[in-house]
Amino acid sequence: MKRFYIIAIISCIFTIGCFDLDIVHYVEPKKDRSLFIKFRVTSIYFKDQTDKKTFNNDVIKGNLPDEKDTQVTYQWIQNDLTADVEITTTAKPHSTISATDKFPVIPYRDKFGQYIFIYHNYQELGSSQNLFDSQKIAEGLLAASKYRLAFGNTVPKQALIIVYREQPEKFNLSIYQLGNIYCIDIPMNLIIMNESAVIVSCASTINDSEISNYLTKLLEKRKEEEKKT
Repeated sequence: MKRFYIIAIISCIFTIGCFDLDIVHYVEPKKDRSLFIKFRVTSIYFKDQTDKKTFNNDVIKGNLPDEKDTQVTYQWIQNDLTADVEITTTAKPHSTISATDKFPVIPYRDKFGQYIFIYHNYQELGSSQNLFDSQKIAEGLLAASKYRLAFGNTVPKQALIIVYREQPEKFNLSIYQLGNIYCIDIPMNLIIMNESAVIVSCASTINDSEISNYLTKLLEKRKEEEKKT
């Protein structure tokens, strides 16, 4: 299944056993209802990469929504300690839930005006004890890595993450302000090692029924597919 390019980067980090990974995901609604988005991944791992030709605009844009008004730019940023992959795009939010495994750089906006980021389990599902143990270890290591959602030009009032492990769990997320930016910090293990979704609302309440139902059906489907392999 075709996936957003950043998943290939994350998978590569898993493969070499490096869990030093931070993501900043900035979202700014515009007057024309489009979103300005800056998505930045930082890791020590990138420091050692020499083949930067694999990170290019054509590959990245090819995995974003196929819309004429979608603009994408890519930048490689390197310093003495780390290197960053930075993606900048301007696009309309999704009007329907995407059924693909693409990493949600562009969020879904539901009928309540909530911004929803759906994160699929990017590790293969499995029932073996060895895989279960390795996922538990990976979750522990990834818990120290940070995924930061940041919002500009809007004031989010509520944020919630729904995590599907053996059963659904819901956690309220703290929102804090840095100047004119509102930030939400999420442990990386919750969004990469599980089926999960983050809901950000600019109202005083959150409605999670649509996304909860979607995640339940998705997880059931994945488990059925796993039994066939």
